[in-house]
Amino acid sequence: MLVGLLCSCLSNPGEAPPTGLLLSPIATAMRQPSSGAPTHLLVLNSNFNLRYAGGSLHSYDLDVLNATIDAACVAPRAGLSDAECRETEGCAVPEACVVVPEQLERVDDAGGQLIVTTAPGLLVGEVRVGSYGSSVALDAAGERVYLGIRADADITVVDLEADGGLRCGGNAGEVHECDAAHRHVDQTLAAARGLSLQPDPLGLSVRPLADLVAGEEGSAIIVAHRSGTASFLIDRGDGLTMVDSIDGFSSELIAATLGPDGAVWMPSALSPLIARIGVGLDGSADIAVEDGLLYNAGLARVAGVTGDGTLDARGVAFDSQGNTLVLTRLPGTLVVAQGGLQPDGRLSVVDSVEVGVGPSRLRVVTLHGREFAFVSCFDSRDVYVVDLVARELTAVVRGMTGPFEFEVDTVRERAYIADFRTSVLRVVDLAPMLACLDEPGVPGRECAPQLLGLIGRPTTLQGGLR
Repeated sequence: MLVGLLCSCLSNPGEAPPTGLLLSPIATAMRQPSSGAPTHLLVLNSNFNLRYAGGSLHSYDLDVLNATIDAACVAPRAGLSDAECRETEGCAVPEACVVVPEQLERVDDAGGQLIVTTAPGLLVGEVRVGSYGSSVALDAAGERVYLGIRADADITVVDLEADGGLRCGGNAGEVHECDAAHRHVDQTLAAARGLSLQPDPLGLSVRPLADLVAGEEGSAIIVAHRSGTASFLIDRGDGLTMVDSIDGFSSELIAATLGPDGAVWMPSALSPLIARIGVGLDGSADIAVEDGLLYNAGLARVAGVTGDGTLDARGVAFDSQGNTLVLTRLPGTLVVAQGGLQPDGRLSVVDSVEVGVGPSRLRVVTLHGREFAFVSCFDSRDVYVVDLVARELTAVVRGMTGPFEFEVDTVRERAYIADFRTSVLRVVDLAPMLACLDEPGVPGRECAPQLLGLIGRPTTLQGGLR
């Protein structure tokens, strides 16, 4: 369990991380405009081994990223087998084709085993944050980024500029460390209620304040803490303020997902119960979000998955048919529950699909009119794709070392996977899988999603390099 490996020492007063270097990337988010393709990919670097004084947040231009991958990694091997590619100058198989931002220095070719391409304009923003980051969430407008940072025992907020630049106390065009004002939640209001922000923020759920009180501007943030506590924060653009918290849930709350019922669902790695948290307001005409109080919206139970009653849930998601999807680690299963909760809190499990070992993150996306669940499996080093209509496995993306969080670009039909162990991003082409679904039964067609290349400097050589 990744979150269970952390030591009690969460800081290193040494040197800042090199600009442009991916450092055990652990969380991702993608800026998606109301129409068209996503524009920027955000990656939170955890600095997990404390080699440097802190972690970082990167912002990548997705047009540049994909154009460079196409030119450097895809075009040179068009029509060639991997064996033929290895014998062709300028051609690299996916695990050896590396794209790096221009800011990253001292990138070698590992003795001729890598083909490295520098991409100007790829990394358009970088700020330095605390170590052991855990989560990233964007506001509805795609203008503010919220980070759960465990070393700070706090939440960091970063402004995301239109061009992808990042700013948290410095200039968006320059690499800078987020200042204290951006790495701190104002707890004055909470303290008056006898409350304080708990450490170990592991999950973030963000929605507009207007969802809670009409006419309000800004964001409401619900934080899941490892201790079994949920916190309610608000941001009107001038910093984070803590409003309320609620505790008494199972420890190891590791995610926070807003459900269609308006509650935030928080699975636990230790409990068979999934916490559901709501924000209560009394409905008065002059009500403000500062008057909001968190409440227990009822615990959800997934029954019959394991014989001993444990669950070790790692994620919750919802499809367009009203089904609740729960990702369980023991066993590695995607559970499909139909309809709402029963009176006793049970979810009605109607199906389950086995996935890989160590499932970590879950995303539901629509591609070619079909809904899929993507599941990263850290221990078996792959990503499973499940067809939610047929409720069966569609494909497996293999060839990684430690896939953790990821984003699916439905317009470009690609996935961007943060590989924690190798400190790179892996770019995956989903088109072969989708072509086989659209036109099944074509002899000799390769249907598995294809790795295209890497972003960043690999920390270890991948299997198959010669």
